[in-house]
Amino acid sequence: MKIKRSTVNDVMLLLLGTALITLSIQVFVIPNNLASNGVSGLSVVLYHAFQLDPALTFLLFNIPLLFFGFRLVGKKLFFMTILGSLSLSGWLFIWEQIPALQLAMPGWLVLAGICDGLVSGVGIGLALRSGGSSGGSAILSLIFHSIWATPVNRTLFVFDAFVMGMALFVYLGWFNFIVTLGSCLIASQVVKLVAGKDAKAKIA
Repeated sequence: MKIKRSTVNDVMLLLLGTALITLSIQVFVIPNNLASNGVSGLSVVLYHAFQLDPALTFLLFNIPLLFFGFRLVGKKLFFMTILGSLSLSGWLFIWEQIPALQLAMPGWLVLAGICDGLVSGVGIGLALRSGGSSGGSAILSLIFHSIWATPVNRTLFVFDAFVMGMALFVYLGWFNFIVTLGSCLIASQVVKLVAGKDAKAKIA
């Protein structure tokens, strides 16, 4: 069976995108007590609360979401979502094996937030260009939309607000919270530049 070059390119973009997303979490988010959004952000909250491995919790969260959501997306998006979920967990596991990557930046928290926004923004943008998804809240939003006709953007906003609230309650200081919001703003602008108007799917 011949695989189209466009499909190979999409897979490479998705793998590179998830590598950058997870690298940013490992290098800037976790060691500097910042927060992330979506299911990956919830995994970071559980790491700070119970020292649970983010690579494992992210994968465990995605299994039921993929089970309920597989009929709601096309075959390619479903395949790319499985690949994105597995690669994100895989990259998290790989980066965890390199402790030197954790860059605690006391006194330079704002710089850590800026770097997180830039790196994660590029990663998300590349994943969007691939037409794939890392699963998580993107699939959750599709499930809610299919059952209750809830707008996708609303579900994503509510879930991200919930994750940020949990992070603020569990470990996030107010200054870290503000820096995280700034990081998210930077990331959103970088995503627009990298993904462009060709973005084929929503990632979370």
